[in-house]
Parts: sequence; structure tokens; C-alpha cells
Amino acid sequence: MFFCLALAGCFHQDDDDVEQQADEGYEEVGEAGSALVSDYYIPDDGASAPPLAISWVTTIGSTAALSTVSYRVKNTGSTSRTFTLDQRAFGLDDRSLTRRIGDYTLSGGQEMQGAVTLSTIPVKSVSHSTQLAIQATLTHNGEPLTLIGPPAFTHYNSCGDGNPGNVNIPVTDSCAGPFFTNIGPEVVPGSQLPGDMVWKNVIAHELGHDVQRKLNGVPHRTYEFKNGVPCSDPNELDSLCQPDDTSIGSACRCDHVVSANRLHCLQSRETMTAGNAEGFAHFMGARIWNISTQSDCTYNYYKEFMEPGGVVKQPPYKVNCKAATKWRDNYCFSGSRGTEYDWLQFFWNLNTVSANKLPLGDIGAIHLGSCGGNCETLNMGVDWLSLRTAAENHYGGALQPKALYFTNTGDAFGVDETP
Repeated sequence: MFFCLALAGCFHQDDDDVEQQADEGYEEVGEAGSALVSDYYIPDDGASAPPLAISWVTTIGSTAALSTVSYRVKNTGSTSRTFTLDQRAFGLDDRSLTRRIGDYTLSGGQEMQGAVTLSTIPVKSVSHSTQLAIQATLTHNGEPLTLIGPPAFTHYNSCGDGNPGNVNIPVTDSCAGPFFTNIGPEVVPGSQLPGDMVWKNVIAHELGHDVQRKLNGVPHRTYEFKNGVPCSDPNELDSLCQPDDTSIGSACRCDHVVSANRLHCLQSRETMTAGNAEGFAHFMGARIWNISTQSDCTYNYYKEFMEPGGVVKQPPYKVNCKAATKWRDNYCFSGSRGTEYDWLQFFWNLNTVSANKLPLGDIGAIHLGSCGGNCETLNMGVDWLSLRTAAENHYGGALQPKALYFTNTGDAFGVDETP
């Protein structure tokens, strides 16, 4: 039978041999030996020119703004063509599926347009990225012919932690779920900043969530507030649930963040559990890209950061992950809240500094003790009192060197219950 990539030329295919001409010489496709027939693609050259031209009308755009993508099919010849159209989806987890669009007839030179609804694409792969193409099947010169249009790539966000409908989470964001780590695309439509795929600390941060999940389960957390009170569920869609606690000043909110989600940022005052979880992920990113035995630690943060004077710095923002900043204590103290900034520095120093530093396994065990088991499975959050008590129990008493170091480091870096 004949097989074509629309606008790329046709070639004859039998069961064993496939070969197609490239710019120079011949390019093998599959396990090509010597093809029986190989046509040059010469526009308007009768048999070798594709009888239908398939193209996309919609250009790149955010799936938050796009509900459909439009395609165009044109009869390139002078005689009428009858054909069947399908949408063909290939997931990056190697699943593929073809779904019928319909049967059509175009007279010579005529064209038609149609649209594919993004929410109904047959395959949304586990990677949440899909290659989509429009495929036409017709009889050409007495033989079946399949034409496949140029591929379009769609990236699906799954970073709503089970709630992709959360409008506060852009579709280009990254997240770490219980089974897969999802990294946003390289290009973010409308943004001058590169997408998450090219930020090494974004990737390391999301893997950091997975490390905590393996250690003790990521603690149950929410990033939204209603009238200054944390919403009861991380995925609550109450219209009054909004990012940031509006009862505090802008130094501890994410109003300045425009390149990513505003649910949390380095300096925002969150629940202690959220600060702990995000700070731990930053800490693991810092551990990957720093040498713990050296005297310094730098973490290039990937969202906008507003400095104390109100100046907004664009990413990457260089963070000293070793020196104490005590952002919460200095700008928005609350004994039951925390910032990922402070928790990043706490974990770095707890794990890498001093003769009494705690190995990662002990940090995980202390969290397990705080939650009474796997924090994620039990749907439990953490607070400083339960963590400190768990550390004391783990080491056999409050005055044991490592337990004391845990307590003192919490105070030194602004994650405990005191200013």
C-alpha cells in the first residue's frame, strides 16, 4: 500500500521494505532494505504529490486559553476526493489510539476546516503529553492511501494534586504526584522566561517531593486561605479560598509572582506543613547541586522574589541556603505558620552542618514519629511541637546531642513556635 506524511511526500510500502527519499540520498524508515518503489516528492507531480494537504490552523497557545485546536484539509488536485478523517493520538507512554472524525468529499481545490476538542483527545498519556495528528484515508490510483498531517504536541497539567480544575495552577507548572513526577514544558506561551523543563532546580525540587514521599510521606497540606484561615482541604474549590493569607503584609505573600502559580513562593507565610514540604523539596534541590562539605550553599530560585524594600527580582534568584534569614520571624511571625525559605535553610543546616548533624534517614524517622506513621497515608500534617517531641523520643531524651541540635536549629532558623 501507499503511505504518506502530508506535505512530506509519498512512498510505496510492502510488508518488509520501506524507504523514503530525504534531502540527500535516501533515509531509511523502520527496517528498510531496498524499496520496490521510492517516489520523489515533487509538488503537482501527479502520483507523488499528496492528493490532500493537512495542516494546523491553531498556533501555539496555552491549554488554559484553548479548548480546541483547528485543522485544515485541502484537496490539492482538480478532481473530487472522498476520504475518511481520524484523529490519531500517541501518548509518550507508548499508547496510541485512532478516533473517527467523519467521512467527507472535497471538490478540486476545495478545503475544509474542523476542530479537535482538547478535553476529548483519545490518549492523555501518563506523562500528560500527547502527540496529536489528523489522518486521512482514501483510495488513490486504485490503492488505499493514508495521509498523516504534521504532529501537534499537547501538554496536560496534572498538578492540581487531584484537582486540575484549580484555576490557581497554570497548565505549564510542574508537580510530583504519588506515581509520576510531571515537569512543565520548555516553552510557556506569552512568557519571556524559559519553561520548567530547562530549570534544573525545578526538576530537582519536584524530585525532592518524591524523596520526602519515600522517607515519610509528604505531609497533608493546603496552600489556600479563607478569611485568613487555612482552607480545610488542599483541593477545596470554595470561591473564598485564595492563595495567600490576605491578613498579612505583601512581604509574606506571592502577589509579585507572575511566571508560575501563586499558591506558594519562597517568602510566603503558609501553614507549617506547607512550609515544611516545600522547604524540604528546595533542600533536596540544594543537596543535588551543592557540595555539602563546602562552606557555602547556593540555590537558584525559579520564581520572582520580592526583597524587603519592595524590589521584585526576576528568576533565577540566588538564595543563600546556609545562612539564617528567619523570614517569618522578621516579617510575619506566627508560631503555627512557616515559610519554605526558612525550612530550606533549617533542613540544610540540620543535615549538613555540625558534628551533630542528622542523617536523612533520621529526619524521615522523626517525621514518621510526628505523624504517628506515614504522614501522607494518614493524611497528617506536622507542627513544631510534634516534630521536636518525635526528635527527643528518637534520640532518647531532650538533652541528647542530636535532639538538642534539632531543637536549637529550629530556633536558629525560624521554624519553631517562638520568634
